[in-house]
Amino acid sequence: MPSEIAAAQSGAPLEERAGGVGGLYRDERGRELGNARAAEGVREAELSNAPGSAERTNDHERAAERRRADRNPRGAARAGAQPIRMASGVQGGVAGGVPGMQPGRRAASWGWMRWGLLLLVVGFTGWVVSGIITHGWTGGWRSEESLYGIEAGTASKPATGHVGGSAAKSAAAVSGAGDAHGKEPAWTNPATWTDSFGDGTPDFLRLTDGGDREAFRQWFVLIADYQAMRPGSQVPAEIKDCASLLRYAYREALKKHDAGWFKDTGMEVGALPGEIGAWHYPDTPLAAGLFRITPGPFVRGDESDGAFAQFADAKTLVERNAYLVSRNVWQAEPGDLLFYRQFGESSPWHSMIVTRVGSGAAVVYDTGQDHGAAGELRRVELTELLGHPQAEWRPLASNPNFMGVYRWNILRGSL
Repeated sequence: MPSEIAAAQSGAPLEERAGGVGGLYRDERGRELGNARAAEGVREAELSNAPGSAERTNDHERAAERRRADRNPRGAARAGAQPIRMASGVQGGVAGGVPGMQPGRRAASWGWMRWGLLLLVVGFTGWVVSGIITHGWTGGWRSEESLYGIEAGTASKPATGHVGGSAAKSAAAVSGAGDAHGKEPAWTNPATWTDSFGDGTPDFLRLTDGGDREAFRQWFVLIADYQAMRPGSQVPAEIKDCASLLRYAYREALKKHDAGWFKDTGMEVGALPGEIGAWHYPDTPLAAGLFRITPGPFVRGDESDGAFAQFADAKTLVERNAYLVSRNVWQAEPGDLLFYRQFGESSPWHSMIVTRVGSGAAVVYDTGQDHGAAGELRRVELTELLGHPQAEWRPLASNPNFMGVYRWNILRGSL
């Protein structure tokens, strides 16, 4: 025994410790099992001699077999007994290292996971790239020249940066959506055949909806500014002076902007303003008569007695179709008008259209004929105009030739 303990303490391999502590444990365990089997044999012999021993012997043998299987499952399996089944999760845990997954299934599942992740990354990348390309091709990165359908270098850029416009609204504009947002036109209500401001404009023409007023401003500025950047040969023939530019832009802004309108005007615009919902020219009780040309407030009957016409000069426009806002030019909004009266000239009334406000504020106008020579359309920043070498053209309250900032009567407040 001392030699066996010494061998165990020496750390020698089990094979070199035959008869050591391990061997002693096995011998004693074997003796216990042998004694137990001997006792079972004696008990079986006694039972075999008792009455009904055959049946009891069979039952006893089956019970003994079950006990031996419980003590030694591997031996029972080799002897033909049904092995104890482990749950799939336990089998997977022992065999594959991943709970609930056998080695083959684990490899296949991981392969599918990798393909799924790859497809997800590729799909997301394609979506991002597609969005960037689409954004660039639908106007997000295009120059203002391309938005207006003008070749780069043929004209200066349009001054519409501060009047908005949304490409999302262009489809509705071209489709010619119903008037008045599904409502009846204002003139179907007898109460609108009045003149709340006494300025000669019937209330049924006033754009009382804020969205309609903004849409009109945007179209009015867009159309006027577009003419100034077109080659001279493409400018409509009717535009010959400042008043004709106002009339043209005003009339076209109030029309329905469908495919036919774009074809007739030759305009190519990438981002369109919204459509006016209240009414469209000439579909009103005034028909083609758009401008008030006679003095006095509107009364019933004016729609057909010549109080309105398609033509109005600069003086008539300022006196019958617009109202004074301020003589401070910085209070102007896009679409407002600047009027001058140059004393001593044969055509003393002059007008300009405000296209931008704030920093980079600008105006557009037509110079009109000068001693028989054709005029030209110009786009000028307000700061340049304020420093004009001829003081009579400076839009300052101290300049007696500057009449002030005016606004169209149809934009005149809420009723």
